[in-house]
Amino acid sequence: MTAPQLPDDAALFLDFDGCLVEIAERPDAIIVPADLPVRLARLHRRLDGAVALVSGRDVADLRRYLPDFPGAIAGSHGAELSLDGTRIEATHDTALDAAALHRTAREMAAPHPAVLVEPKPHGVVMHYRADPALRGFVEDCMTRLAETHPGMALQPAKMAVELRP
Repeated sequence: MTAPQLPDDAALFLDFDGCLVEIAERPDAIIVPADLPVRLARLHRRLDGAVALVSGRDVADLRRYLPDFPGAIAGSHGAELSLDGTRIEATHDTALDAAALHRTAREMAAPHPAVLVEPKPHGVVMHYRADPALRGFVEDCMTRLAETHPGMALQPAKMAVELRP
């Protein structure tokens, strides 16, 4: 099979979870296909570096799974950027106390142990994939969190809701 012809100015922006790796039961349980790093490096060369990873995961987490990826990485929904392996943190208007946000999210989720609270440097996610019946509970919790954190937005995800800048 021959590779498709791409325009000279083509660029690829690839999502990580659900695109490059399958969604897993827990964010830390993903499996990176063995050939993924080689494929990404090949694409990077073929497109003269115009390949970027885009994710809700933070840059450090993405680097843990793809340490040799040569392209740009936009992590935390754009709140972080890594170019040429150098991490650049974008600015946003929220003065976020991430530790307090994570603590509040854990307290809100406590009545339902099936809810997984995933702390992030610039926000928090509540996952309900262990019990899809908890979707309404999670959406309500995250809506209440958003109301108390101006400058943050709700980001629906597959079986999860994230509060992010």
